[in-house]
Amino acid sequence: MLSIAVDIGGTFTDVVAADPRTGRYAARKVPTTPGRLVEAVGLGALAALEALGRSPGEVERFVH
Repeated sequence: MLSIAVDIGGTFTDVVAADPRTGRYAARKVPTTPGRLVEAVGLGALAALEALGRSPGEVERFVH
């Protein structure tokens, strides 16, 4: 079950993608985008998924 977890902070948004099938995970930190929070979440999630070689359509769980 590919999962993404997000923590939105005042300066940075932290995103972790975890793939329990392989035991791999990727963490990314992107600047928070006040007023457009979903923008930073999307950028971080895409970067973390790319590091794992996975795509957004494979995500089964998203935790904020």
